[in-house]
Amino acid sequence: MKLHSRLALLTAGFVLLEALLIGFVDRPVAEGMHALDQSHPAIVDFFRAYTDFGKSKWYLWPSGLMIVALALAARNATIPSRLRVKIAHAGNKLMFFFVAIAVSGIVTDIIKPILGRARPVELLRENIYGFHPFSFHAAWNSMPSGHATTAFALAAILCIQLPRWRFLWLALGLVLAISRIVVDAHYISDVVAGAAVGILSVIALRRMFQRKEIFPMMRCIFPIDKNDFIL
Repeated sequence: MKLHSRLALLTAGFVLLEALLIGFVDRPVAEGMHALDQSHPAIVDFFRAYTDFGKSKWYLWPSGLMIVALALAARNATIPSRLRVKIAHAGNKLMFFFVAIAVSGIVTDIIKPILGRARPVELLRENIYGFHPFSFHAAWNSMPSGHATTAFALAAILCIQLPRWRFLWLALGLVLAISRIVVDAHYISDVVAGAAVGILSVIALRRMFQRKEIFPMMRCIFPIDKNDFIL
């Protein structure tokens, strides 16, 4: 099967899955999670504490500062050249990490207001369930889930860079994504959409890095040869 045929089939499957979730699953699950909060608040409190780690700030700020430090070290003539090459390679990988988290989040932030989906809180308080395209109010920016985007982008990156622990990364990403459903911040279809954005962003950016399409920008930050430019 040709690539464009596979992409069309996957896209159709994804759209069908989302339609089924929106039509038959999202609403009863959201109501069930609200009932869980009333009957077993300790469970929801656990997920409420964990869900904050889906915010991109926890990853962008530390990695951004480390990139600056590594870029300075890679150009420090007092450091042996072999060590500077290793530093540059580490910086290259960290740059991919930073860019992938940032880009996936930006894509999600663009899609959210375009779709304008009401969050579960609107269902629980006002019995509002649906979409209002081109809405910039936070209560109508439910799809895709930004936390799920970050969680699965992070998991995908770690699966690439530390594949030995890939099942752990995927499990942590999944639990974080599920937390958004448990705390009634998003519907299941929002989380699935966020996961898709996160994973696809990482795949697309990895291909760009591997084809060295953004090498000139990287060369300005980390002084490494094109043949040594690795992910």
